[in-house]
Amino acid sequence: MERKQILNELNKLADKDWAEDPKHIKIINTQNRILGVRTNDLKEYAKKLAKDDIESAILALKDNSFEETLLCGLLIGKIAKIDECYAKIIEFLPKIDNWATCDQTIAGLKAFKKDKNNAYFQNFVELSKSGKEFYARFGIIMLMTYYLKQETIGEVLKLMEQINNNAYYVQMAEAWLISVAFVKYREQTLELIKSQTLPQFVQNKAICKCRDSFRVNSVDKENLKKYRIR
Repeated sequence: MERKQILNELNKLADKDWAEDPKHIKIINTQNRILGVRTNDLKEYAKKLAKDDIESAILALKDNSFEETLLCGLLIGKIAKIDECYAKIIEFLPKIDNWATCDQTIAGLKAFKKDKNNAYFQNFVELSKSGKEFYARFGIIMLMTYYLKQETIGEVLKLMEQINNNAYYVQMAEAWLISVAFVKYREQTLELIKSQTLPQFVQNKAICKCRDSFRVNSVDKENLKKYRIR
């Protein structure tokens, strides 16, 4: 697959009005240009490319636009073998400069659903400690998505206390993870929240996300307010 063919297809799918909407530009917050391809269209195109040769398509892509970079991430998600998939993730990480590329790539990494023995768990623990904003966010969201399990929850919650990264998208990821953990492992997560050992922003944002969740009951929502850090 040649890059020229891929770019031609992306341009056909592009909505220029959407691409130039200041609201969308602000939300995505990428340094790359935005073509205006809708996410569902991009996912469908990734499926089409993956039917041929995933490796050649990935090699053809660069990071000259938001969509081209995200398409690469979506294609990595089509790699079935977990070791090959992980290797491509490590190569891909330097290209990520926004939350959407990070999170949508992670959502498609189905190979990690098969990691029953948590072989890659520590890899993402270490990645979460990175000083690079989207490396750390990638690690945290991977833990939230694929490794919130009974055998790992204690270490994950301890990690949230240990992360020392004030980057906005890292702290938002921490808060999101804690809110999901509260639903799945209420008692252990509540102990962390009660301890008030998290950074103020993470603590308060996690409580806010718990209170916004329809999976948290009204009694807990009210009780959590007392653990906000003023």
